[in-house]
Amino acid sequence: MHCIDHNISFDCPDKIIIFDEKDNDYGLIIHDGGSSSIGIDFCPWCGSKL
Repeated sequence: MHCIDHNISFDCPDKIIIFDEKDNDYGLIIHDGGSSSIGIDFCPWCGSKL
């Protein structure tokens, strides 16, 4: 999903999951003004492996 209001995913309050193409992993964005995320291996909604 691309936000029309924010160029950076970490700046968009609606974006909560990020995919890192370099490391091929997913993370939950920590919206504290920085660019931190917590890595996840399973979908937070359905529990399937990512």
